[in-house]
Amino acid sequence: MQEQKLLTLPITEVGNTLIYGMAGSGKENLISTIVYSSMLYHTASEVNYYILDFGAETLKVFNDSPIVGDVLVSDDEEKIENLFKNIHSLIEERKNLFAEYNGDYITYIKNSNNIVPAVIVIINNYESFYDSYSELEDKLIVLSRECSKYGIYFILSVTTPNGARFKLKQNFSKQFVLGQSNEDDYITI
Repeated sequence: MQEQKLLTLPITEVGNTLIYGMAGSGKENLISTIVYSSMLYHTASEVNYYILDFGAETLKVFNDSPIVGDVLVSDDEEKIENLFKNIHSLIEERKNLFAEYNGDYITYIKNSNNIVPAVIVIINNYESFYDSYSELEDKLIVLSRECSKYGIYFILSVTTPNGARFKLKQNFSKQFVLGQSNEDDYITI
């Protein structure tokens, strides 16, 4: 009686998402599938992606997509810092824009007759991102805690359950667990 259904990620409903998986488990394939299916079913006025690819940099293939603002890699230090500043500014703008709508993205979209794109920031291989930009972790913790209410979401891929600190993980309500190298890792997720 097994059945395999279509996997969906209604990110505006579930919020920030963590993807766990050891090397070779399919994390980048899952991320690619998420972005590609968004390209098929949504326009740039509905969703915008910003991708920080600290993996094999295969996600650069989406750089020319109309729904992808930019694909950044580890050497793009200034662009990465600017992205974090821009996200913070966007939250402030949306606080004012959504004020009459209970300060909420979903309520604004349903009741204002205006379209404001959901913004999704993907950090592929968070451990490597942290190694290069540990000074941004506190900003990421604050942004990921506040952002969902304003239509800004984060998707992080992590190799092990210990790859992201608890203070960050508690801001992620959805988790996908792919293959782990140790059975005990399934227990700690």
